[in-house]
Amino acid sequence: MDNSVVLMLSGLITAGAGLMIDTRRERRRIGEIRSKLKTDLCNDLERAIALYEKLIADWQRHGTLEIKTLEALTKASATYYDNPEWLGLFDELGCSKAVYQYHSGASKQLAAIEREYADLRGMNRYPETEYEQACLRLDDAISMLMESRDQAVALVRRLDPQRGQNANCKSDQPLTAT
Repeated sequence: MDNSVVLMLSGLITAGAGLMIDTRRERRRIGEIRSKLKTDLCNDLERAIALYEKLIADWQRHGTLEIKTLEALTKASATYYDNPEWLGLFDELGCSKAVYQYHSGASKQLAAIEREYADLRGMNRYPETEYEQACLRLDDAISMLMESRDQAVALVRRLDPQRGQNANCKSDQPLTAT
């Protein structure tokens, strides 16, 4: 009887130790995944910030948009779209909702800009007043990009405060429309 109790206790201790090791290993793995995902999201956001600034500056200076920049901006969210199931890892940081809201809003704004720009390019045969109205609608849509840019800066700062102080994100002053 004593041997069976000792064997049972040693089995429980061994199982408990194994469970603790597995739990620690899983926590470490989740921490590594969270860190890599955070790094990739910040890389995407910093790329998007630079593209927002280029797109806005081109529009403000020249009144034109580069299609390549628009396409690059649309593709700048690869980590988010390729790994939506991993956003749950940020729940304890309270960031998953903010990341979703940013990407949802930015994709809608980009779609509106692409639509307005396509309309504008096709309007060179229309009366000047219609063309001017289309320009104003596009100008409004591009002005909304400043909000997306500011949200991206805030997200980088929230996900990784040290990284949020880099050259792409250090400006506390939003770009202004001219």
